[in-house]
Amino acid sequence: MLKALTIKNIGIITGLSVEFGEGLNILTGETGAGKSMVLSSLNLVLGGRADNDTVRQGEDNAVAEAVFDAARLNTAVKILEAQGIFAEDGELVVRRTLQKEGKTKALVNGSQLNVSDLKAAGENMVDIHGQHEHQSLLNKDTHLDWLDGYLALEHERTETAVLGTEARRIESALKETIRRQRESEAQREFLQFKLDELEKAALKDNEEAALESELKRLASAEKLRESGAKIFNDLYDGESNAGGILGEAAKEMDKLKAIDPFFEKFSALFKDLAAQAQEAALEVNSFCTGIEDDPARMQEVESRLALIEKLKRKYRTDLAGLVTMAAEGRKELDSIEFAEEDRKKLEAELAAARKQLQEKAGALHKKRVKGIAAFKKEVAKELADLNMAGARFEVETTLTEDADGLDLDGKKIKVFPHGFGEFQFLISANEGQEPRPLAKIASGGEVSRVMLALKTAIGKVQPVPVLVFDEIDTGIGGKTADMVGEKLKKLAKNCQIICITHLPQIARQADHHFVVEKKSVKGQTTVNIRKLDDDGRVEELARMGAGKTITDAAREHAKELIKK
Repeated sequence: MLKALTIKNIGIITGLSVEFGEGLNILTGETGAGKSMVLSSLNLVLGGRADNDTVRQGEDNAVAEAVFDAARLNTAVKILEAQGIFAEDGELVVRRTLQKEGKTKALVNGSQLNVSDLKAAGENMVDIHGQHEHQSLLNKDTHLDWLDGYLALEHERTETAVLGTEARRIESALKETIRRQRESEAQREFLQFKLDELEKAALKDNEEAALESELKRLASAEKLRESGAKIFNDLYDGESNAGGILGEAAKEMDKLKAIDPFFEKFSALFKDLAAQAQEAALEVNSFCTGIEDDPARMQEVESRLALIEKLKRKYRTDLAGLVTMAAEGRKELDSIEFAEEDRKKLEAELAAARKQLQEKAGALHKKRVKGIAAFKKEVAKELADLNMAGARFEVETTLTEDADGLDLDGKKIKVFPHGFGEFQFLISANEGQEPRPLAKIASGGEVSRVMLALKTAIGKVQPVPVLVFDEIDTGIGGKTADMVGEKLKKLAKNCQIICITHLPQIARQADHHFVVEKKSVKGQTTVNIRKLDDDGRVEELARMGAGKTITDAAREHAKELIKK
């Protein structure tokens, strides 16, 4: 159950808090007062998308926070526990913060949660039905969702979709393998020639720089030896070598530090410099004396560099590109050579995947067909309760034959991601008329009632703890509005309902009645929500029925509505 909702700086709302109760919670108020904004804030808490103008103008951030009783939120609790978040004292406190620059953060019981994970949990906490869903019901592509919801087939539908995706992946790989086979003969000769040339060259990364460095060394062998000998003499072996001079300076520092501590650090410094100079002289001399004149190696290096330069020009790339080209060429040639083997393997995999998909999709289709009768009967019953007793509700199933399809009852039938067939709701609102698509014959009021009937039917088999209806009363009035109100009241015995309405016939059924008001405070527009007592309910129902001028007669009528 949703226990409380707190909103700050969302839209024109500066700040409000509301505590909801069990049963039927009704929200009323003038058009544009901010009722839908309250539900939009709840949608944000559940992981919904935030628009750029969500944060109130002039503010840096916005907050929507909801407190839920976790007692009946079993699925949502499991999703959150998988993320290391647990209910505390039987409650879940969900907080969504939005920055004006678009950043958003979600917290559940103080622990941060990805918005995608919050949305997954939120879908199992609250079921929100707004005016857009009334319209989506006119789109036949949504109808199978309702049927599968009633028959609890979502898991099997997902499994079918996964199998279908895998079959399409294998089929795509097979087509690519066959395409490569057809092109292989034309490519093989050129590819083999190029690969032979590159592999014979046995090129290595960074080889060119190493060869150029070696060539310079070999070309300057004599100069390097002369320079090495001079450096060795100047630093280590000469009569007045630098190492010796620094050593003598260190000895003098040893004498002077006995006179003044100032010279102590220089004694250590000169000793270190003397040792480093002699060590460097030895290392340089060893390297330089080791370099010999080697015309044969020099010619070998020059030839190797010329080969690299030739290949770079020929294939219009650098050394790294040549190395990569050789590796990729080998892979491509191998793939051509093993294409036949790959093709046979993929053909076997595809046959197995299609068989598995056929079995799963076939079993799913049979469950749907078998369950349609019960679904139709349940929806018809709910429609009768909503003053549509003469209505006929049908589910049309269309199977499309396809040569590339899968076997279903001896025929090749096209397979969609959801399985076999297309499903569409048909309705006849009046006796004597043949059922037709909802979009062609249903009025706004009839669509609202069909939607409520569907929701009620599904709720009996897959109940959601909290149902939200935004303007369920679209296009209805009079007796029908009474019946919708009674249906909501009945539904609210099994779950918590939050409903926005403009009709007193529905509002009178409230267990808890709230009015949403838009006010101007110090030149700023804001929204307030308050729970009505008995007198307040009379005034609000009178306003809803009478309009701007509330008469005593309107009040008496409101009292009678509540009493009934």
